[in-house]
Amino acid sequence: MFNSKRPNSRSLYFSDRLTEVLRQIPQYPLTVMEAPMGYGKTTAIQEYAAKTRITALWQTVRENDEAHFWRGFCEAFAELDQDCSRKLAEGGLPVDGAARREAVALIASRHGNDPALFVMDDVHLLAEPAVHEFIVSLAQQKIPGFHVVIATRMVSLEMLEELKLKGLALHVTQSFFELTPAEIIKYYQRCGVRLKPQEAESLHSYT
Repeated sequence: MFNSKRPNSRSLYFSDRLTEVLRQIPQYPLTVMEAPMGYGKTTAIQEYAAKTRITALWQTVRENDEAHFWRGFCEAFAELDQDCSRKLAEGGLPVDGAARREAVALIASRHGNDPALFVMDDVHLLAEPAVHEFIVSLAQQKIPGFHVVIATRMVSLEMLEELKLKGLALHVTQSFFELTPAEIIKYYQRCGVRLKPQEAESLHSYT
Protein backbone atom coordinates (compact mmCIF):
# COMPACT_ATOMS: atom_id res chain seq x y z
CA MET A 1 0.00 0.00 0.00
CA PHE A 2 1.33 3.44 -0.93
CA ASN A 3 1.93 6.00 1.82
CA SER A 4 0.19 9.36 1.69
CA LYS A 5 3.39 11.37 2.06
CA ARG A 6 5.55 12.03 -0.97
CA PRO A 7 8.15 9.26 -1.58
CA ASN A 8 11.87 10.02 -1.74
CA SER A 9 12.64 8.94 -5.30
CA ARG A 10 16.25 10.12 -5.00
CA SER A 11 17.13 7.42 -2.48
CA LEU A 12 19.76 4.95 -3.65
CA TYR A 13 19.53 1.21 -3.11
CA PHE A 14 22.12 -1.46 -3.93
CA SER A 15 21.26 -5.10 -3.54
CA ASP A 16 23.44 -7.36 -1.40
CA ARG A 17 24.38 -9.24 -4.59
CA LEU A 18 25.66 -6.09 -6.30
CA THR A 19 27.40 -4.84 -3.16
CA GLU A 20 29.20 -8.15 -2.72
CA VAL A 21 30.45 -8.32 -6.32
CA LEU A 22 31.69 -4.71 -6.15
CA ARG A 23 33.76 -5.66 -3.10
CA GLN A 24 35.72 -7.98 -5.41
CA ILE A 25 37.02 -5.12 -7.59
CA PRO A 26 40.39 -4.87 -5.74
CA GLN A 27 41.03 -8.54 -6.54
CA TYR A 28 41.16 -7.93 -10.31
CA PRO A 29 43.15 -5.63 -12.59
CA LEU A 30 40.07 -5.24 -14.82
CA THR A 31 36.36 -5.05 -14.01
CA VAL A 32 33.76 -4.92 -16.79
CA MET A 33 30.32 -3.66 -15.78
CA GLU A 34 27.88 -4.57 -18.54
CA ALA A 35 24.20 -3.56 -18.58
CA PRO A 36 21.83 -1.43 -20.69
CA MET A 37 21.46 2.30 -20.16
CA GLY A 38 19.70 3.23 -16.93
CA TYR A 39 20.70 0.18 -14.87
CA GLY A 40 22.93 2.23 -12.55
CA LYS A 41 26.45 1.23 -13.64
CA THR A 42 27.89 4.72 -13.26
CA THR A 43 26.09 5.39 -9.97
CA ALA A 44 27.24 2.06 -8.55
CA ILE A 45 30.91 2.69 -9.22
CA GLN A 46 30.65 6.28 -7.98
CA GLU A 47 29.16 5.08 -4.70
CA TYR A 48 31.73 2.30 -4.40
CA ALA A 49 34.60 4.76 -4.84
CA ALA A 50 33.07 7.20 -2.35
CA LYS A 51 32.49 4.57 0.32
CA THR A 52 35.92 2.98 -0.01
CA ARG A 53 37.60 6.40 -0.38
CA ILE A 54 39.74 5.03 -3.15
CA THR A 55 41.18 7.46 -5.68
CA ALA A 56 39.00 7.32 -8.79
CA LEU A 57 40.23 8.66 -12.13
CA TRP A 58 37.29 9.14 -14.46
CA GLN A 59 37.09 9.13 -18.24
CA THR A 60 33.81 9.33 -20.15
CA VAL A 61 34.00 8.12 -23.76
CA ARG A 62 31.94 10.33 -26.07
CA GLU A 63 32.83 9.12 -29.56
CA ASN A 64 34.52 6.34 -31.51
CA ASP A 65 37.82 8.14 -31.97
CA GLU A 66 41.14 6.76 -30.73
CA ALA A 67 42.83 10.18 -30.57
CA HIS A 68 39.96 11.55 -28.47
CA PHE A 69 40.16 8.49 -26.23
CA TRP A 70 43.89 8.89 -25.67
CA ARG A 71 43.56 12.60 -24.81
CA GLY A 72 40.88 11.73 -22.30
CA PHE A 73 42.95 8.91 -20.82
CA CYS A 74 46.03 11.10 -20.38
CA GLU A 75 44.02 14.00 -18.92
CA ALA A 76 42.40 11.69 -16.37
CA PHE A 77 45.72 10.07 -15.50
CA ALA A 78 47.21 13.51 -14.80
CA GLU A 79 45.30 13.50 -11.51
CA LEU A 80 47.53 10.63 -10.43
CA ASP A 81 50.83 11.60 -12.04
CA GLN A 82 51.24 14.69 -14.25
CA ASP A 83 54.71 13.76 -15.49
CA CYS A 84 53.54 10.30 -16.53
CA SER A 85 50.49 11.82 -18.20
CA ARG A 86 52.66 14.16 -20.24
CA LYS A 87 54.92 11.34 -21.43
CA LEU A 88 51.95 9.17 -22.34
CA ALA A 89 50.43 12.02 -24.33
CA GLU A 90 53.70 12.63 -26.18
CA GLY A 91 53.95 8.96 -27.15
CA GLY A 92 50.39 8.78 -28.47
CA LEU A 93 48.05 5.79 -28.28
CA PRO A 94 50.20 2.64 -28.58
CA VAL A 95 49.27 0.73 -31.73
CA ASP A 96 51.69 -2.21 -31.57
CA GLY A 97 52.96 -4.63 -28.96
CA ALA A 98 56.23 -2.82 -28.27
CA ALA A 99 54.51 0.54 -27.82
CA ARG A 100 51.85 -0.98 -25.56
CA ARG A 101 54.49 -2.60 -23.35
CA GLU A 102 56.31 0.73 -23.08
CA ALA A 103 53.15 2.65 -22.17
CA VAL A 104 52.01 0.08 -19.62
CA ALA A 105 55.50 -0.07 -18.09
CA LEU A 106 55.47 3.72 -17.77
CA ILE A 107 52.11 3.60 -15.98
CA ALA A 108 53.36 0.83 -13.69
CA SER A 109 56.58 2.66 -12.80
CA ARG A 110 54.95 6.02 -12.13
CA HIS A 111 51.81 4.90 -10.32
CA GLY A 112 53.32 3.70 -7.07
CA ASN A 113 51.39 1.54 -4.61
CA ASP A 114 48.46 3.78 -3.64
CA PRO A 115 45.22 2.04 -4.72
CA ALA A 116 43.39 3.73 -7.57
CA LEU A 117 40.53 3.04 -9.94
CA PHE A 118 40.65 4.15 -13.54
CA VAL A 119 37.03 4.26 -14.67
CA MET A 120 36.20 4.27 -18.37
CA ASP A 121 32.52 5.05 -18.83
CA ASP A 122 30.45 4.34 -21.98
CA VAL A 123 33.15 2.17 -23.57
CA HIS A 124 30.56 0.62 -25.89
CA LEU A 125 31.07 3.70 -28.10
CA LEU A 126 34.63 2.58 -28.89
CA ALA A 127 35.30 0.10 -31.65
CA GLU A 128 38.99 0.88 -32.21
CA PRO A 129 41.07 -2.34 -31.88
CA ALA A 130 44.11 -0.40 -30.59
CA VAL A 131 42.08 0.86 -27.61
CA HIS A 132 40.81 -2.62 -26.75
CA GLU A 133 44.31 -4.09 -27.02
CA PHE A 134 45.66 -1.37 -24.72
CA ILE A 135 43.00 -2.16 -22.10
CA VAL A 136 43.83 -5.86 -22.32
CA SER A 137 47.54 -5.06 -21.90
CA LEU A 138 46.77 -3.10 -18.73
CA ALA A 139 44.90 -6.10 -17.32
CA GLN A 140 47.66 -8.54 -18.27
CA GLN A 141 50.32 -6.40 -16.59
CA LYS A 142 48.53 -6.64 -13.21
CA ILE A 143 49.87 -3.30 -11.95
CA PRO A 144 49.71 -3.44 -8.12
CA GLY A 145 46.92 -1.26 -6.75
CA PHE A 146 45.81 -0.07 -10.20
CA HIS A 147 42.37 -1.28 -11.27
CA VAL A 148 40.62 -0.46 -14.53
CA VAL A 149 36.81 -0.41 -14.39
CA ILE A 150 34.85 -0.36 -17.65
CA ALA A 151 31.18 0.63 -17.79
CA THR A 152 29.55 -0.45 -21.04
CA ARG A 153 26.17 -1.34 -22.51
CA MET A 154 27.72 -4.27 -24.36
CA VAL A 155 31.09 -6.01 -24.18
CA SER A 156 33.34 -5.82 -27.23
CA LEU A 157 36.63 -7.02 -25.73
CA GLU A 158 37.44 -10.18 -27.69
CA MET A 159 39.76 -11.48 -24.97
CA LEU A 160 37.36 -10.99 -22.06
CA GLU A 161 36.61 -14.69 -21.64
CA GLU A 162 40.32 -15.50 -21.63
CA LEU A 163 41.01 -12.77 -19.06
CA LYS A 164 38.22 -14.15 -16.86
CA LEU A 165 39.63 -17.67 -17.07
CA LYS A 166 43.05 -16.37 -16.03
CA GLY A 167 41.59 -14.50 -13.06
CA LEU A 168 42.42 -11.10 -14.57
CA ALA A 169 38.89 -9.79 -15.11
CA LEU A 170 35.68 -9.50 -13.13
CA HIS A 171 32.51 -9.42 -15.23
CA VAL A 172 29.56 -7.70 -13.54
CA THR A 173 26.62 -8.59 -15.77
CA GLN A 174 23.09 -7.21 -16.09
CA SER A 175 21.72 -9.75 -13.62
CA PHE A 176 23.57 -8.04 -10.74
CA PHE A 177 21.80 -4.75 -11.47
CA GLU A 178 18.31 -6.20 -11.85
CA LEU A 179 16.17 -6.30 -8.71
CA THR A 180 14.21 -9.33 -7.55
CA PRO A 181 10.69 -8.78 -6.15
CA ALA A 182 12.07 -8.96 -2.60
CA GLU A 183 14.73 -6.37 -3.47
CA ILE A 184 12.10 -4.14 -5.06
CA ILE A 185 10.22 -4.12 -1.74
CA LYS A 186 13.43 -3.12 0.08
CA TYR A 187 14.13 -0.37 -2.44
CA TYR A 188 10.62 1.06 -2.10
CA GLN A 189 10.95 0.96 1.67
CA ARG A 190 14.14 3.01 1.33
CA CYS A 191 12.11 5.54 -0.67
CA GLY A 192 9.36 5.64 1.97
CA VAL A 193 6.83 3.44 0.16
CA ARG A 194 5.43 0.13 1.42
CA LEU A 195 4.64 -2.43 -1.25
CA LYS A 196 2.67 -5.64 -1.00
CA PRO A 197 4.36 -8.77 -2.42
CA GLN A 198 1.92 -8.92 -5.32
CA GLU A 199 2.68 -5.29 -6.19
CA ALA A 200 6.40 -6.07 -6.22
CA GLU A 201 5.78 -9.11 -8.42
CA SER A 202 3.80 -6.93 -10.82
CA LEU A 203 6.57 -4.34 -10.99
CA HIS A 204 9.16 -7.06 -11.53
CA SER A 205 7.19 -8.53 -14.41
CA TYR A 206 6.55 -5.11 -15.94
CA THR A 207 10.18 -3.98 -15.87
